[in-house]
Amino acid sequence: MLPKIAILGCGNLGYAIAKSLSQQIGENNLILTNNKKHLLEKYSKEFPNITSNNQEAVDKSDIICLLVRPQDLSNLLNEIKIPKTKLIINF
Repeated sequence: MLPKIAILGCGNLGYAIAKSLSQQIGENNLILTNNKKHLLEKYSKEFPNITSNNQEAVDKSDIICLLVRPQDLSNLLNEIKIPKTKLIINF
C-alpha cells in the first residue's frame, strides 16, 4: 500500500516536489494545501486532492511535509493537530 502524503503550503517548491512524487506514488496519493485561490485552481487541474484546509490534509495522510515560510511555521503548527503516529518532514 502506498503512503498518502500531505504537502502543506504547496507553492513553487511544493509543486515541484508534488510533481516528482506523483510519478512514484500517483497524484491520488498526494494531498496539497494552499490558501491562495489562484494556486488552488491552477494545481487542481493536475492534482485531484487539493484544499485550503490543512487539518483535513493531515487527517487524510500518513506523511506530512511542511513547506511554509519559516515565519509562518509557528502559526501552522498552532492551527493543526498532528498525531504522533504520523511522520513529519519540515523543509
